[in-house]
Amino acid sequence: SLVNQGVEPKSVEFAAQNHRFATSAGAVETFSLEDSLLHSSDHWFFQNGFVQFYQIRLAIVDNSFRPMPDKKMQVDYLLVRGSPKLDIKNLLENFDCQQVIFDASNRTWQIEKWKEECRSLGVAFHDVDEQGAWVLNLKR
Repeated sequence: SLVNQGVEPKSVEFAAQNHRFATSAGAVETFSLEDSLLHSSDHWFFQNGFVQFYQIRLAIVDNSFRPMPDKKMQVDYLLVRGSPKLDIKNLLENFDCQQVIFDASNRTWQIEKWKEECRSLGVAFHDVDEQGAWVLNLKR
């Protein structure tokens, strides 16, 4: 599980227990989204806001994001959290992605602004606050 810093382990366990039971999840590890250490196993990798699960790549963008001059990272999904001060056009100068996901930690007015930018740029997006949980179906 990836969690915000300060979230009690019991809260994470309670929130995820039904899913873990339904999927017969074995060992469970929890990492903070703010963690900069490398965590990995045979099929996943997490470090400094970048997650890879099999071939799916996700970048997490928050207030700690700093533009990378002359570099464009290929990711499948971009998760924007914590209302960072950025605009979508500049973000897409740093990332090439299929979809931008806005989590519920962002300010509503800022999400609306970003969604309008996405529409004008032809970028797919998902607003968790409006549309509910973002779910990625993985084909085995």
